[in-house]
Amino acid sequence: VGRTDLDFAGRLVAIHALAGQTVEAPQQVRESTVGAFSAVLNDARHRKETQVLSLYRAAAEPLAEVIGSKRAAGACRRCAADALHSAMANGTAPARRAAAESLGGLPLGVRGPAAAPAPPDRVPTIGWKTLFQIAGVSAAGPMSAKGRSRVFSAPGRRLLVVKTADTEAGGALLAAEAGWMSYLAGSADGFSMRFDIPEPLTVAGGHLFHLAGAGSIPPPRAIAFFAPLDYYRYPNEAGVDADELVETLERCSRLLGRLAAMGIVHTAPIPLFHNRAQAWRREDRGIYEWPRGGRLDRWLSSSRHPNIAASGLRDFEHLASIRRPGRQLYFSIGSHLLGLLLVGASYFRNRQPGRAGFDATGRPHDARDLFDPMLLNEVIRRVSCGTFEGFVGHPPANGGGFDLDRLAARMIEEMGVDRHMEEVFRVADQERLSAEQFCRTLEAGGVPPDRIDPALQGREDITLTTGPHLGGFNGRISIPELIEFVQGQAAGCVCERFWKEAEIQCSGRG
Repeated sequence: VGRTDLDFAGRLVAIHALAGQTVEAPQQVRESTVGAFSAVLNDARHRKETQVLSLYRAAAEPLAEVIGSKRAAGACRRCAADALHSAMANGTAPARRAAAESLGGLPLGVRGPAAAPAPPDRVPTIGWKTLFQIAGVSAAGPMSAKGRSRVFSAPGRRLLVVKTADTEAGGALLAAEAGWMSYLAGSADGFSMRFDIPEPLTVAGGHLFHLAGAGSIPPPRAIAFFAPLDYYRYPNEAGVDADELVETLERCSRLLGRLAAMGIVHTAPIPLFHNRAQAWRREDRGIYEWPRGGRLDRWLSSSRHPNIAASGLRDFEHLASIRRPGRQLYFSIGSHLLGLLLVGASYFRNRQPGRAGFDATGRPHDARDLFDPMLLNEVIRRVSCGTFEGFVGHPPANGGGFDLDRLAARMIEEMGVDRHMEEVFRVADQERLSAEQFCRTLEAGGVPPDRIDPALQGREDITLTTGPHLGGFNGRISIPELIEFVQGQAAGCVCERFWKEAEIQCSGRG
């Protein structure tokens, strides 16, 4: 493995052979074997190879196998952990990724609850009058629209939220959301912080119903629930002060960490996409896979209405139970962190939302002066520490070990200037739209109405202005430091939880 005369392919074959022996007989692994894997992870001679990540993974994964094996000697397990942490700190970018993913896949005893209940076979149909009677709400009271929800004032200084879906699949998600509300209400004492879980309304013995008179035929499926008055108070909206911003983000990061420790993850603290315009025809549905470090689509738009608020977490239809963690917890914790950090950064841009995109001269707006570096630093620190504490059960020993000043500076540099505004509207995407949808897409993408010609549909790719994005179209994210921070934090959470569980098992507790 350590021979200098081997080319890339030869070294890859050698490392796979040693890895196979390690996995088969971890009890025979010595510190010299760990050192051989570590040497590969810290060797940058093949850094320009297109498949170098596969080499580093081949070296990192057997180290994680040693850490997770009860047959391996304790000293070797700790030595293997030190080797992966060293690679995360000192290796090249692909070596750091391989080490983080390997640590993130350590076996944990986390198991989520059984899947949320399916919707009933028979769903009752009720009208607004009956709904208001069941809820004890005045039909004459004020109403506001929040996306696909309608919100009313309810007794006891609460809100009545009526959430609808037009499809059977959407109705199943609503039924699951109500089920999660009931489940979490029984676990509320375990959160040790404010988390106002909405209370689902019971209609004919269940929660899901058809809502007659909602303006569509057939009537949409719906649920209704009571929520606190600040259910829609977002931490990044205008009028929120710095203390509330930090408090809400830290508390929600701890809640997300605590839920993950229960085997429950929120799949969309904010909607994250690599390219949402092509979501319908991509295998990954355009959803952002942060470990790959690709361009992040419309970050400011995605942060506008997060699923975190003063009351705690929201939109439980996006909760998912993890029964066999693998690396899913690692990826989910990273998504939680990334979403909250984007929300924190958007707080500064929302101070003057008009300063977005291009100015009158066609140059990107420079809004870096809206950012407070010290406050952003505090947001990063409190979100990362909150996530760690929620998941592991205690604060990180060294505060995370990252240069937060540098990360904050890079975030301000890239998020404060809208350099990446363009998106390519592919012919394949144009052809799936009606002529009316095609014209609306062009107008939303910054094309002046007098230049929109339906006859252009399907002829050639069209460049639209839809940003700001973080990175150029189909390129890399413009803040790779943010991805590296997230991967290091997520790996640290899983690794520390693993050692905590191992110590509990060794001591005979639990």
